[in-house]
Amino acid sequence: MEFANNWHTTDVLVRLAEPEPVYNAEDGRMILGSSMSPETRLWYTGVYESEAPDHSIRLTTKAIDAPVVLLLSSYSAVNWIIPNTEQNRIDAVFYASGDPGTSVSLPSDKNTKVYRLERKALKNVYKLPEGWWAGVENLSDNLEPLLGSHRLDGFTGIYETGALMIPSLTQLTNGQPE
Repeated sequence: MEFANNWHTTDVLVRLAEPEPVYNAEDGRMILGSSMSPETRLWYTGVYESEAPDHSIRLTTKAIDAPVVLLLSSYSAVNWIIPNTEQNRIDAVFYASGDPGTSVSLPSDKNTKVYRLERKALKNVYKLPEGWWAGVENLSDNLEPLLGSHRLDGFTGIYETGALMIPSLTQLTNGQPE
């Protein structure tokens, strides 16, 4: 059981789970490199918090014929739910949060690897200061300790939500919302 107290609000989140290893940016970079192929798409999703009482955010991924690696970042504890109804090949999920208790739920029949990163290894960005694709390029630059030479192919960011379609911005749309 973990207790979260941020400024003027309090919240209790109970999650029973085995302890997970927490990777720094350097270790994450090595794991990410082994998860990537030239065809792999790298999608970033950032939120401040979930609007749901159970802290969940349901992610629906757009259908794609290429493998995908997801980077999920939140300020508050979130239960990321990824049903993968589109049957995408999600090779890996990397996640980080400012609060303890964040988790990732995937279909049990999938071989997706899930990695928890230190908070500082995956910056939390839910709003692009430069707007559109220039902001995604800047985020790729800022995540260089984790990404190395890899670049983000998709971005989704919002302050608070219970569900998202990801990604909302892609390089294919020239940075314009789909």
